Amino acid sequence: MSARSPFEILGVGEDADDETIKSAYRALAKRWHPDHNPGDRTAEEIFKSITEAYEQIRSADARAAWRRSYSAVGREAGFHPFRSGSRAARGPNPYDAAFDDFHGEEVQIRSGSRATLELTLEEAVFGARRPVRLSHGTIEVDVPEGSEDGEEILLRGVIPSPTKGRPPSDLRVLLRVRPDSSWRREGLDLLRAFEVDPAVAVVGGERRVTLLGGRTIWVKVPPGTQPGTWIRLSGLGVRRGKQKGDIRLELRVRIPTYLVGEERRLWEELERLGRDR
Repeated sequence: MSARSPFEILGVGEDADDETIKSAYRALAKRWHPDHNPGDRTAEEIFKSITEAYEQIRSADARAAWRRSYSAVGREAGFHPFRSGSRAARGPNPYDAAFDDFHGEEVQIRSGSRATLELTLEEAVFGARRPVRLSHGTIEVDVPEGSEDGEEILLRGVIPSPTKGRPPSDLRVLLRVRPDSSWRREGLDLLRAFEVDPAVAVVGGERRVTLLGGRTIWVKVPPGTQPGTWIRLSGLGVRRGKQKGDIRLELRVRIPTYLVGEERRLWEELERLGRDR
């Protein structure tokens, strides 16, 4: 692989946390695993690079070690530590172009028949129109609502043949969905954490939640709802054809860390009542 940092290889920012890095690695590993690409040496090389990158930054300690080594070596052109060799030492790698197909807002075609398009979760859920760059120009790809990671879109006759008189070729566009910082998808359902104050969990109430896409709704929390309880909002999840998923909110109780005046007195009174019960 070329001299990319492990963050670039996995397609995450340098401030990514453990879970984001793990999700990105799993998505890439699923796509490029040799078992899914038998006999494809390109996929094998990419998979090795993905795995090596993940090991370098999988935890906070590993990332700190990588940064220390990177800083010590210096940001020389084409060199990163923890790698078997730099680009300068090994020369251009024929697998670079293939790996480039996985990341980026616009995608350059590698073989003339396949491309990979990276989407946000919102684009996959609600649909989007995205550009794919071909050698002869750029085409727009309509991503249907409810699309899933790993699906392919077939575009017929969009690649002109280099041979005069031959029909144009089809293009298969592989969809890859980036992990979202708040939401995750399970089938047609959308899941996220939902934080409320202790008083709402105890006596009940309504609180606002912002849905994927920016719409805000009020959610009713029944009295006595325990942390970890899932609140289901039917029909507000992913739409795919005639099917609709749900939204599931995992209730989490936000414990106050700074109390003053009357607020502290009330909490102390509650503690006393609980002790005397």
